[in-house]
Amino acid sequence: MATKLAVDAHVRYFRMCLHGLPHQMTSLDAARMTFVQLCLVGLAALGKLDETCSAEDKKGMIEWIYGQQVLRDGTELSAAYCGFRGGSLFGPHDLCDYTPANSANVAGTYSALCALLLLGDDLSRVDRPAIVEALRCLQQQDSGCFAPHPGTTERDPRFIYCACAISAILDDWSGVDKDAAVKYIVSCCNPDGGMTQAPFQESHGGHLYCCVASLALMGRLDA
Repeated sequence: MATKLAVDAHVRYFRMCLHGLPHQMTSLDAARMTFVQLCLVGLAALGKLDETCSAEDKKGMIEWIYGQQVLRDGTELSAAYCGFRGGSLFGPHDLCDYTPANSANVAGTYSALCALLLLGDDLSRVDRPAIVEALRCLQQQDSGCFAPHPGTTERDPRFIYCACAISAILDDWSGVDKDAAVKYIVSCCNPDGGMTQAPFQESHGGHLYCCVASLALMGRLDA
């Protein structure tokens, strides 16, 4: 027997997470930008975004998102650190000289741009050149894959997808070496028809989505 989707319960849950994560999830506060995006996507998919988020709510969320933007502002901060942070975990960033606390990441930037668009923002305050330059710095010369932020060995198709989506949203692909990214994606193809995090690893549905979506965004599905 088919069950009916509990729309009201989902709406309440999404709104709760927008205002504050449940205590079991506070350790994930550094990824709050992703939670914001997913909650907004959920509300939009249910057709409840405008009904449940007032103009004042949207304005507050937009300002919080822009508060996580890392700008160069003529400083010596490397372009690789620019974009949007995952959240406000470290507090007032202009009072913190710990560099990792002032680092954006590719996933946070992707989520921030998506959330801003869902909230009706025109992206006029986004530092587009800095974000494009950050993508250029984070693409790995030896593989074509992307690191999420400086100083990490983490890199896989999730961040290729984020970089491609960012480039599509900003309508600027100058920060992505498409040929190198496509070569890495093709190297992740497995004999079982799936795609992997890295060559010769286990196939994974999430990475399959990221690889195929990235190829589609780049216009390279024929690869």
